[in-house]
Amino acid sequence: MRRPLEVPFFSQSALLWLGAVVVLCVAVIIADQRQWLVWPRNVVAGVLAPVQQRLATATRDGVRLITHRGEVGRLQAENEELRSTVDALRLELVRMHAAELENQQLRQQLRYVEAHRQFTFIPAEVIGQDRSNLLGRIVVDQGRTAGVEVGMVVMAPAGLIGRVIAVADHSATILPITQPASAVNAKVVESVGATGIANGTANGRLVLRYLPQHEAIEVGDTVVTSGLGGAFPRDVAIGRVTFVRSRDIEMFQEAEVEPLVATVGLERVLIVTNFYPPGQEQRTE
Repeated sequence: MRRPLEVPFFSQSALLWLGAVVVLCVAVIIADQRQWLVWPRNVVAGVLAPVQQRLATATRDGVRLITHRGEVGRLQAENEELRSTVDALRLELVRMHAAELENQQLRQQLRYVEAHRQFTFIPAEVIGQDRSNLLGRIVVDQGRTAGVEVGMVVMAPAGLIGRVIAVADHSATILPITQPASAVNAKVVESVGATGIANGTANGRLVLRYLPQHEAIEVGDTVVTSGLGGAFPRDVAIGRVTFVRSRDIEMFQEAEVEPLVATVGLERVLIVTNFYPPGQEQRTE
């Protein structure tokens, strides 16, 4: 005998759910056509609108924050790169400026050497300097092996610097004319008979002493070596008069002199090798 066809329980449930869904869809369509869902839809929209707005704002702010952080990182990297470039350019500018100053000084020395062929020179660079007012010695990088000897005169294109007082194999010590221990026989170019002795002072200037009282000396006059005594060559520039002290009751007058060569910051000098003060004979080896 044949059994009747049985429909599984889960199939009946599925059919029931399907039917319910169809009925619900038909009901929604009818309700929408008759505008029964307008009020519920507005209510739901009114409830959900603030939530949607907050979600949209949060999403937009998050995107902006991520974008801003990325932009800040990129700008920081660009700033670091620009700083490195600026630092490199500044360093290169300093190097170029130093090279230009060096070339300018060397050109001045060359022109001076060409204009003073009566002298032979050893160029030297300053490697040490005592800037105290009591000593003020200058040390250069040329010494005995280069032919430098004690007593040799030291110049710069602007004028007289001093003389060598000590020599080592590869260095020499110079006493500038601006130091109190220095004395140079000098004269005022604008006044034929105005000769005296220029002594260094503690303030780095010179005082030209023992000038005849009757000689007219004015501020701005040029002071050069007189050659008297033979310690320095004749007519080497020393400085310019900045002040004159004169009293009728005194036999001599004095003049303060600003040196033409500033020893502070001095970098290069010229050592005269063919001028020998009295008592110093040329060494032949």
